[in-house]
Amino acid sequence: MKKVIALLLAAVMSLSLVACGGSETSEKNSDTSVETEAKTATVETQESTDTTAHSDPAEAETTLSDNATPSFDTSWASNDFEALLPELPFEGWTTSQESDSVYEMELGGLKDQVITDDNGNTIGYGEDKEKLIDYLDSLTDYGFSVEETGGIEGYEYEWLVTDPNGNQIEVTCAEGYCWITITKQ
Repeated sequence: MKKVIALLLAAVMSLSLVACGGSETSEKNSDTSVETEAKTATVETQESTDTTAHSDPAEAETTLSDNATPSFDTSWASNDFEALLPELPFEGWTTSQESDSVYEMELGGLKDQVITDDNGNTIGYGEDKEKLIDYLDSLTDYGFSVEETGGIEGYEYEWLVTDPNGNQIEVTCAEGYCWITITKQ
């Protein structure tokens, strides 16, 4: 944006000198001014596109610029569908591609029981359900929207996750299982 403003300012200055019949000295000063503004704009553009280097390649890659969301490490992913998400908190998923735009994942054996107090009120969840909830909460840091879309207390929970590009990820957790359906838009 600054580069565009600098170029517009240079153009306006050049036009005003031509319209006023400026002398050679004025034109020479104008040329120097245009060169200075162009160099300044180039430096500002380079500064805004610099990224942070990481010494550990497995470390999440974060690139920030004005109004951009951080990116994440996708080296864990085995395909383009999985690469839409940061690394999941569990391993051992059974996967299947249902169509060009739908991919399903399933994992069993999770500790997702509900922990209740003496009155039957929910006070917590099994450690794996807590990990899943923490993971889903962290997605907002990457520009995802996360909405709990349903659930039966103690039995099943469902979330709808939408990435910044409109791709939808449905997550369901019940009876020791987690199902994820990724739908590309």
